[in-house]
Amino acid sequence: MKIRKFIFVAIILNLAVANSFARPIFDKKKDILIAQFDSKPDTDDIHAQAALGCMLLHKDLKD
Repeated sequence: MKIRKFIFVAIILNLAVANSFARPIFDKKKDILIAQFDSKPDTDDIHAQAALGCMLLHKDLKD
């Protein structure tokens, strides 16, 4: 039973640490956003295009 608790706590801590680095800050002055899509659209390209559209409409990325 102790090993299950240890594994559970280890997984939760791992997720907490990984989640703290999940969203790096995009600096408009230093970083460049390059949108690259295939000539043959597939599911991941459609999702990437939708994400790009959402990002470009967000107030934090204005100008």
